[in-house]
Amino acid sequence: MFDLRSFVMRGIRNMVGKEPEYKVIQYSAGWFDKGVLTEEDLTEISTLLGAEETEEITEEFADETAETEDSV
Repeated sequence: MFDLRSFVMRGIRNMVGKEPEYKVIQYSAGWFDKGVLTEEDLTEISTLLGAEETEEITEEFADETAETEDSV
């Protein structure tokens, strides 16, 4: 049987990192309002968004470190 919740969550997981954070949040909130997603799902999505942000910060730091080492 088709599981709409799993289908929506798979789509949201694929959105993270490809779409702006506000779009992921807006899309997720819409499905939450319709009763498809749970608070637990929103917590997972929030964690995924936080992980994406951490990756970006780490990449920026690595780039800055490489630039500093090159100039020394």
